Amino acid sequence: MASRIWLTWEIQRRNRTLSKKLDATLYELISKKKGLARYAELIVKSYQVLINEKPRLLFVQNPSLVLALWAVLNRPFFSYRLIVDAHNAGLYPAEGKSALLALVASFVIRFADITLVTNAPLALVVINKKGRPFVLPDPLPDLLPDPAPKHRARTKAALTYVCTWANDEPTRDVMDAARKLGDVLTLYITGRPPSWANTLDLPANIVLTGFLSEADYLDLLQSSDALMVLTTRENCLNCGAYEGVALEKPMILSDTQVIRAYFNTGVVYSQAHRQAIVSAIQTLLADLAGKQQQVSTLKVNLGADWVLKHQDLEATLAALSQ
Repeated sequence: MASRIWLTWEIQRRNRTLSKKLDATLYELISKKKGLARYAELIVKSYQVLINEKPRLLFVQNPSLVLALWAVLNRPFFSYRLIVDAHNAGLYPAEGKSALLALVASFVIRFADITLVTNAPLALVVINKKGRPFVLPDPLPDLLPDPAPKHRARTKAALTYVCTWANDEPTRDVMDAARKLGDVLTLYITGRPPSWANTLDLPANIVLTGFLSEADYLDLLQSSDALMVLTTRENCLNCGAYEGVALEKPMILSDTQVIRAYFNTGVVYSQAHRQAIVSAIQTLLADLAGKQQQVSTLKVNLGADWVLKHQDLEATLAALSQ
């Protein structure tokens, strides 16, 4: 039996890094089924974990909102303390367009013992919904890149756009910017592209990588001169930005208050439209060496800051367990 369990219904780097740092046994429960059949299978598997492990502390990721709700409803029967790791989509399911899902999200926030969020504005959301937040950004991932990456033969700068093809990512504007800068860079776009992207007549300097294995993904990041991670969400700290800091790569990130406050050096900030992205790329390429030195300093600073936050969280968890 494990005193700390981390349950998730998807594979995501924050689950792996946080569960390891918090000494919680990670259960990544995955189903190939769809719809209600998927939820039924995952709920059965989750019950099996609780019955076998009988944890004192249960961590769950939200989303899935169904998993978080299930964990709240079962807390009285298993007597665990519940910590919900809430992402933006967990606090604002369906982009805030569903009143029913918003009500469920508020219920989860109110009855979780702690709601983990990545930044102070999200903590205010939790407080306004009568929850108990704790601000804990992602720990920098322990990436193990190849010491001799497969450097691609090239005469242009290599910029990798870390992308999931989600609605909050300005991918079309990024492509338009790369078209305009075709003579100076090759743009690699990660993630499995939607069908519409495969119909585009892309110039030679834009490469859609498709889904990559972990090893190939890390090799691509390490082989790149710089990274770009963009979102239109105001209170979002992207996973790709943490990866960039861990690999000490200069980056282009979204020009939001939360990102400026946390990733505060080694970065060029950009709005989510073509001309701003063009300008940001030009600015970054003009000072790659300087930005790389700055992001190396940022890595040290963020690592030290996270250790202090971790210590505060452990004290909070110890008080919960009494």
